[in-house]
Amino acid sequence: MRKPTKTTIRIKKPLYTGWFHKEVGRVLQDDALLQALKQHSLYLRQLQSAVSSTLQALTQVSLPVDVSRYESGVLKLYVPNPAIATRLRFLQQDLLNALIAHEAFRYLVKIMVKIEPSVAANLSAPSAPRLRSASKNSAIFLQGNLIDNEDQQLSDALQRLARHCR
Repeated sequence: MRKPTKTTIRIKKPLYTGWFHKEVGRVLQDDALLQALKQHSLYLRQLQSAVSSTLQALTQVSLPVDVSRYESGVLKLYVPNPAIATRLRFLQQDLLNALIAHEAFRYLVKIMVKIEPSVAANLSAPSAPRLRSASKNSAIFLQGNLIDNEDQQLSDALQRLARHCR
């Protein structure tokens, strides 16, 4: 029979000891800061609701608009694409007048409409144009024109084009 061995248990340091995790722990423990964040989140949600309902009333369509911030009389809205941004800029004065009627926007002076960068990057990237492939009948037609053609450059170009026909 084996003799029992003495085992020692080592306590390792926690994996997350960086400054970031200490800051997160401090924020979660600090009730005043957490309450301020919750209040700001609730405030933005109320502004979002007011803007969405006002836009619904003006356009009869639900437009995807995000309220980014409202400070110093300036409301900053983010939209997913340029078409909606243009539509909001066209409706800007009517939206401004309608929002001033709300209690939360009584000091509203200006509305800024911005396109979200992630969506705008996808929209602005030009896509490669799709080329049509020509049929075999087109190839036969082009080769028929090679015989009648006297211009050497033109016949070379037509021959290259005929090779690409499917």
